[in-house]
Amino acid sequence: LRLTTFILVVCLFNRLLSSSLALQDGGSANSAVSHFEPQVALLCDTGVHGQEAYHPQYMTEQGRWQTDLSSKATCIKDKMDILDYCKKVYPKRDITNIVESSHYLKIGSWCRSGSTTGSQARGKCKTARWVKPFRCLEGPFQSDALLVPENCLFEI
Repeated sequence: LRLTTFILVVCLFNRLLSSSLALQDGGSANSAVSHFEPQVALLCDTGVHGQEAYHPQYMTEQGRWQTDLSSKATCIKDKMDILDYCKKVYPKRDITNIVESSHYLKIGSWCRSGSTTGSQARGKCKTARWVKPFRCLEGPFQSDALLVPENCLFEI
């Protein structure tokens, strides 16, 4: 049992280390990714005049965050509303659930309510914030804790 636990810990450490090295090698929250995972990011910011609404963003298949100017700029907090939004921006995928990311990402180009494609093109959407995106999960439920990382063998 101890050997099995040790192997699992080594595999998980290897997975974390390779993710960390990918970021150090020039990767960032806005760079392309090798494995696409549907995600949405929502910003609920309290400003001087109360709550400020920003347009949501979603991850493109090229690994870039894209502002969704077609959606109303609101502060979406309800989990079912976030799931519905995932299904809206990824209509060709079988999105069945959402889970909040375990880490924060700094995402830029947040557009306030009333922004247009023109204002985005002119560089008016400059706000950058640290947020926890939501992963839009596809297909049947799988727990991350039960998955064996790639290139690792799990033997009893």
